[in-house]
Amino acid sequence: MTIYLLEGFDSYGADETKMDVHTKYPNSSGSFQNATPDTLSGSGYYLELGYRQPLEIGITPPSSGTVVVGYHVYMPSTVNSSDLIQMHGASGFGNYHVKINPNAGGYLEIRDATGTLKATASNPLNTDTWFFIEVKLVLNTSVSVRVNGEEVVSDATGDYQRDSEVIEVVRLYNASTNTYMIDNLYVADSFLGEMVIHTVVPDTDGTHTDFDPSTGSDHYALVDEIPPVDTDYNEGSALNDKESYTGTPSPSLVGAIKGVQVNNRVVKTGQLATKIKGLVRTGGSDYTTDEEYLSAGATLVPAIWENNPNTGSPWTPAEAEAVEFGLQITGLSTTTTTTV
Repeated sequence: MTIYLLEGFDSYGADETKMDVHTKYPNSSGSFQNATPDTLSGSGYYLELGYRQPLEIGITPPSSGTVVVGYHVYMPSTVNSSDLIQMHGASGFGNYHVKINPNAGGYLEIRDATGTLKATASNPLNTDTWFFIEVKLVLNTSVSVRVNGEEVVSDATGDYQRDSEVIEVVRLYNASTNTYMIDNLYVADSFLGEMVIHTVVPDTDGTHTDFDPSTGSDHYALVDEIPPVDTDYNEGSALNDKESYTGTPSPSLVGAIKGVQVNNRVVKTGQLATKIKGLVRTGGSDYTTDEEYLSAGATLVPAIWENNPNTGSPWTPAEAEAVEFGLQITGLSTTTTTTV
């Protein structure tokens, strides 16, 4: 199993335009809003998709040719017969491998790369309520759609590859004049099932405190804001500097843990090359991901561990709650790296 993305939409804050959504998903369009879900999805904030405001998620094309996207969605009772989910390659919107859309009656449809309707669900969606939708595309082979864990429509007879393109983009769309709300999003290469994604912010300094605080002595206090701010920060200026924190999930974690994702928001100062690695510390040892080059301006750098790297087994709730998370500077050319 490979997880490409976990997104709970909790780190952007609420009730205002969120430019950090565009920082993480630069090809998305629209002035996205976050709002408190009250009793709707029950997990922090959700993202509002306005009319014709797609969220575009770029991924590294999987060698398996298989991509699954899943998320909670709240749709109004008035449903337009247009895009809900697309997966496509480099040629972009409209040139999709597969498109999933509700028809005017609220029945989900599968359309292949030629736009041909290949299959329609037997029952309409339950609108005006949260449900969990998952779509699996096996490139040039088949498509399966699940709602709340149950397959509702599938097809293995269509043309599910546009030309010779690979899968590079997952596109979530709203063609309704009413707002769609989405939450608890994942992109992987297999079905993960309905889940809740908990976002944990630093509340204690960890083992590694090599960076210099811009003010005060508590490192975590400079990087715990939602939404993030740039007026205080921790700054690393030497090769192999490490910074780590711990956080307390609320509510406590229960059940199977699908993966742990660390999101580092970093700013490079200067013009020369800088590289970092995402870091977790568990079982008394440090584990890092592949190196990432930083670009100018604020950059959101995610790193995912599906299993606990210390044990090689799925994370237990206790292990995930106790993990330290942060980053390491692994490439530095007379410039500095700042985490804010």
